[in-house]
Amino acid sequence: MLSSGTASALALFILVTAGLLTIPVALLLVWLYGRAVRRDMMAASRTDVDAPAPSSPTVPPPSGPLPPLLLENIDAGSSGSEAYARARRSLNRAVLVYAIAGVAYALPFAMVWSYLADGAIFAWRREILIAGVYYWPTVVAISLIAATSRTERARIYALLFAGLALFSIYELARSPNLTVGQLLLFWLLTNGPASLLIAALLFRGVRAVASLVLAFLLVIVTGSMLFASAVFSRNQGIAGAVEIGSHIGLGGSGTFYGTYVLGLLLFAVPGWFLLRYFASAHRRKRTSDQSLMLDSVYFIFAFEQSIGLDPRGKFVFTGLVAFLAYKLVKWVGFRLLRIEPAQPAPVLLLLRVFSLDKRSERLFDSLTKWWRRAGSIVMIAGPDLVRSTIQPHELLEFIGGKISREFVADASQLEMRMTSLDLQPDPDGRYRVNQFFCHSDSWQATMRELAAHSSVVLMDLRGLSSKNQGCIYELRQLLSSVDLRRAVFVIDATTDRPFLEATIQQLWREVAPQSPNLQHSHPTVKLYSGSLDTAQGFRQLVQRLLAPAEQPVPAQ
Repeated sequence: MLSSGTASALALFILVTAGLLTIPVALLLVWLYGRAVRRDMMAASRTDVDAPAPSSPTVPPPSGPLPPLLLENIDAGSSGSEAYARARRSLNRAVLVYAIAGVAYALPFAMVWSYLADGAIFAWRREILIAGVYYWPTVVAISLIAATSRTERARIYALLFAGLALFSIYELARSPNLTVGQLLLFWLLTNGPASLLIAALLFRGVRAVASLVLAFLLVIVTGSMLFASAVFSRNQGIAGAVEIGSHIGLGGSGTFYGTYVLGLLLFAVPGWFLLRYFASAHRRKRTSDQSLMLDSVYFIFAFEQSIGLDPRGKFVFTGLVAFLAYKLVKWVGFRLLRIEPAQPAPVLLLLRVFSLDKRSERLFDSLTKWWRRAGSIVMIAGPDLVRSTIQPHELLEFIGGKISREFVADASQLEMRMTSLDLQPDPDGRYRVNQFFCHSDSWQATMRELAAHSSVVLMDLRGLSSKNQGCIYELRQLLSSVDLRRAVFVIDATTDRPFLEATIQQLWREVAPQSPNLQHSHPTVKLYSGSLDTAQGFRQLVQRLLAPAEQPVPAQ
């Protein structure tokens, strides 16, 4: 029987081991997943995928010359749209729910800490100060929910530290035995170890899969330790292990390590079922990808902080109580403050130059925080965002060798995927990303279908040059089938502007006679060149996108 102190040390070892293993395992999974997706993207579908372009409303071709196509630089957006106000309300509600849930998480720690100090459970001044220290996971969570720039993240962190500093000054004035060094050391010991682990797990390259990988590794590492402990805690178990090891040619060291490996393999089965449960809950919209990620953040902090609170293990369940309190308050909060979704919610088609990589990831990360509070995103999966868009069920499909089933292989499968778009919000109010995996000969038909059924199109043309022939095809389809009032094109200094303008004008001269843009006297291509590295610049872009999103999509 393990003592409470030994059990606490073992639990901490399991958490650290699983956390450290998560990083290389997640990196390997993401790399293998990306390689598999790229391989299937390059392959042909071996069927007739390229279905006819969606029919447009019948309109007579223009009797005169083409109206001149204008290219307009835009910057500031219109903040008065209802869609933008709805997105802001949803984001503010999420921040409020997590802010309150964070209090529910911090209070059990503060009360137990105060009790351990001198037996006083309701020493309110001390507990406010301690709760502020244990509120750090919530600050991390709010940053992940709302911050779209380094400046915003810094402001969120500064707000917490300013509040702590003000109350600490008050306490220092009233408590002569309390020092600044003690407060700083207390904060570092309470939050430092878990923060280092969380920082690694929230690295953008593994963030999408880290919570699932960590859950699986926690199960198998725990199982391995418990199995080995059960075997080696009794003489009969040791004798049995040695006898089995000798039969298969293992020495003493081989038997010892083989016992742990066997435990890993045995508990891989419940670990796999846990992953399937998370994937099923995500499919059934019981949870969201963001909720899974943030729950893993709180779980790691709760696990580590409960052991740091009382290494002897007497109050080891404080972390579990705090985690459950956070989950309960969050569940109640999202139901009490529920915002009725827009009917229908806007759909954004995201097109981009696939070679942007990190810039694409930063733009997508910001879009997930704002646009997904208003409506869904549809996109063609590409190598630039493959690490950021992995859904739980897609990861399991890949591990099971069935990722090819996610690809659009023929016209009927494309139609089925279009009719099964997930356009409803998750319990936390966020809408989902519907990504389409396409072969080399199926992405064109998919792009046309997505453009025909989207409210707004955002095309990221940063880095565009004559090498990007796929983008030229997409520009041709947008000019011919999408009202340009619903499209925004992002450019910057890396865009070959003369090539872009010449290409657009050439494509305009070849535009299809059914193009809705021929009905306007001044069709305009809106080029957004504002900075996407600042919160203000990004929000101006979102305002621009959401303004036309309130208008219904023309029937196809």
